Amino acid sequence: MTGRTTLAVLALLLLAGCSGEEPPREPEQLIGEDNPFKPLVDSHDKAGSVEAQVLEQAAGTRRAVEEQTR
Repeated sequence: MTGRTTLAVLALLLLAGCSGEEPPREPEQLIGEDNPFKPLVDSHDKAGSVEAQVLEQAAGTRRAVEEQTR
């Protein structure tokens, strides 16, 4: 009987420990103005937007070349 009770208590603790998790915060909330890594994060974000522009321009150039070869 003690083994079953212990098992039941452990199962309840396991379930209680896995519930009530706080939702993840948005990236903007993680990096504050006083964070020493803010310049790095800002430059990473800027590089991501530049990469998107470069990929868009490359796709446009690819389409133009394909139209000219037809």
